[in-house]
Order: sequence, then C-alpha cells, then structure tokens
Amino acid sequence: MLFNSLPFLIFFPFVALLYFIIPDKLKPLWLLFASYFFYMSWNPLYGILLFAVTVITWLTAIFVDLSKQNKMIRKALLTIGVLLTLFFLLYFKYAGFIYANIIAVFARFNISAEIKAFDIIMPVGISFYTFQALGYVFDVYRNKVRAEKNLLHHALFVSFFPQLLAGPIGRADKLKPQLLKENKFSYENARYGLLLMLWGYFLKMIIADHAAVLVDSVYDNFHHAIGYQIVIATLLFAIQVYCDFSAYSYIAIGAARIMGIHLGENFRQPYLAVSVKEFWHRWHISLSTWFRDYLYIPLGGNRFSKARKYRNIMITFLISGLWHGASWNFIAWGGLHGIFQIISDISKPYQDKYIKQKYKSLRIIITFFLISFAWIFFRADGLSAAIYMIGRIFNSTLTGQVNDAWIFNPILLIGIVLLLPVDAAKEKYDVFAVLLKQKTIIRWVVYYALVLTILFLGIYGTDYVQTQFIYFDF
Repeated sequence: MLFNSLPFLIFFPFVALLYFIIPDKLKPLWLLFASYFFYMSWNPLYGILLFAVTVITWLTAIFVDLSKQNKMIRKALLTIGVLLTLFFLLYFKYAGFIYANIIAVFARFNISAEIKAFDIIMPVGISFYTFQALGYVFDVYRNKVRAEKNLLHHALFVSFFPQLLAGPIGRADKLKPQLLKENKFSYENARYGLLLMLWGYFLKMIIADHAAVLVDSVYDNFHHAIGYQIVIATLLFAIQVYCDFSAYSYIAIGAARIMGIHLGENFRQPYLAVSVKEFWHRWHISLSTWFRDYLYIPLGGNRFSKARKYRNIMITFLISGLWHGASWNFIAWGGLHGIFQIISDISKPYQDKYIKQKYKSLRIIITFFLISFAWIFFRADGLSAAIYMIGRIFNSTLTGQVNDAWIFNPILLIGIVLLLPVDAAKEKYDVFAVLLKQKTIIRWVVYYALVLTILFLGIYGTDYVQTQFIYFDF
C-alpha cells in the first residue's frame, strides 16, 4: 500500500478517524492492528517476519535489563539477540550478494561450484524496522530506557505504519511514550500534518516522478548516452532522490502529526550544506545519527588517534553503503563519502584559515557536485556500469544515441523553481507554520495551487502505475 495510491488515501483517513473516536485505552491496539494490516497488504507473510523481529528484540531487551549485575552475561545476551535479529536482514537482503561473490571467487580460480542459487524477494522496509528495533535494544543495554514488559506496546513501536517502511527511524525514549499516551484531536496538528503531506505529494508526484522519467531514459541506456547527458541525468537524479525520499518523510511525519504523534525531522535542506560532513547532518538524519550513536561512537569515534578516527569513519560509511544495497556500487558509494569526509578533515586547518568565512555559495556548489558525483554509484546498475558511465563523461570523442528531447520538461522545471526558494526559506523559518498564520485567502490559494498542480501535472494516464518510493528498496 503506497502512500501515493488510492488504497492509502482511503485507509489513512479511516484509521485516523476511528483513532479519535474509540476509547483511549484501545488507541494503541487500534494503531497496532492498522500497522500490521498496512504492512501485510504488501504480503501477508511479511507480518510473520515483522513479528519475529519484534519478539526477538523484546525478549533480548528484557533479558539484558534483568542481567545488570553480571556484565559478561549481559553482553552475551545482547550479542545473541543482535545476531538473531540481524539474521533475517542478512538472509533476505544479503544472501544473494554473498552467493554471487562466492561464485565469482570460485570462478577466479577456475573452480566450478554447484551451489543452489538464491532467489529471495527482500521484504519491504526490513532494513528500517530492524534498525529501529535494534536501536531500542542498544538503548536498554545502555540504561537509557527500561525494557518494555508489554509485548503489544513494543510491537506498536516497531511497526507504527507511517514510518514503518522508510523511516524516520524512531528512538524508543521519544516515540514510544507518544504512541501510548491519550492523544486527542487537535485542529492545529491536523492542518499542519495535512500541509506536510500535501507538500510531500508535490515533491513526489511533480518533481521526483517527472525527474525519474528523464533519469531512467539515460541510466537505462547508458551505453548509448554521451558525457553531458549523463551529467545532466545525474544532477537530476540528485534532485529526484532528495524529493522522493523527503516526500516519504513529509507524508509519514504529517500522517503521524495528524494523530498527535511527532516524528523526528529527517531532512534539513541537505543541498545547502557547505561540506560533505554537513550534508550528512542534514540528509536522512535518523539513519546518520543511528550510525553515529550505535556504530561510529562505539568504535571509538574521534576519541583516539587520527588514524583510528579515519578508520572508524571508513568503517561507518562502508557499512552505511552496504545497508543501502547489497551490491559493490553501494559499498563504493559509501566509501567515497568516507573519503570525502577524511579529505575534508585533513584540509580543515586550511579551510578554517582561507575559506570558512568566505565563498559560502561556492562551497555549496562544490559540495553539491561532489555529492552528485557519488550518486552515480548509487543509481547505476552495478559497479562496472558506474565506472563505465564516468568514463563516458570524460571521453568527449564518443557519440550517443539518446535523443536530447528528454532534457526538456517544463513541469519538472516549475517544480524545481518552487522547491529552491522553499528550501532556502526553511533555513530560517518553519515555512509551513508561517503559511498557516497567513490570512485565509492566502492559505487556500496555496492549498488549491498545490492540489491542482498535483492533479493536473502529475504523471497519469491509462498506463499510469504509482511509482514506488526509492528507499523502499533498502
């Protein structure tokens, strides 16, 4: 059940309406039922997997909490619970990748291997709810939160449907109390949440989906594209992936807000960052802070030597790349971001002395192009395809067969022209709160303009199929 589908536009109002009608004590149970229904609408068997992850992390947290007096047993219980939880993620997401690399290694040494091929469909959202559940276990281990004794309450925390499939990844100390409290209907929450959802649909259906058509026409035919076409398609993919993923986050945050539940911010104008390091403070915030708190800092962070700090950065970003996809191009993408961060840290004294206080616009542009270059590895269909496309960019003697007509899309241009000032304004203001304080006529002009733009300029037609959000693949 996609956010940008008719079933969801029927499902969500029904869930929200009944949520505010039923007695307060039944609200968590209703949300739990709705969340499992939402997830199992993709595949009924997914519910079994979700429940398995829930039970394992619930029991792990309880046993860890009960064994405070014995550090060795406590650590052993944590390790067992984490490995059992990760087993599902490793099997469904990485078994095929591991199999393919084993076969490749055997072939390298002319060894024939009779291994049954893996043909596994990865359950949607598994990376997100697995990390959310594991974050809770780590917080219990660190005594940041107490273990939840009620299985149904923990199940709701893991499965809450607005952020189940692609985040924001919630933290137990902030999200769980909101899910269990007696939320009352609030007109302010409702209209703010609806505005966030509307903006999310605009980003998805006007910008991301239109950009996808142009990007796909080049990346799916990269052997026939020439340098400048790949460059333009890559820059458009940078816009596409941002609008696509932030759209999901806006819709998720808005839907939760309508029900009185505040999810954490997941994007903060990432392409206005002046460095790659700052980009990661603004992009997919819930995941980047998860890796910081549960991987980078436990590895030692920056508390020791420079060499160890850089090692920790590379490990974190390589694993982050692998989290995004079971393929070498994603590992290369993560590694490239790690290299960017290390180079930036090494050159920091020079930047502080000569650049930091000047040329902000230039630094934003340079950062954007660095990020966009890395996106080639993210979007390409494999590592060899990414390397080939980079070669095409720098080989001016090649000719291509992709028609340049794909470049011109006035609807996409309108969307980007609107996105830029909104993102710039959000650096200083909550533009949604500001809009809601305007006169009625101004507000409704904006509402109608967004709705009509989505209805008339979105990608529709007899062959229209709503497009899945990019991060559902991760």
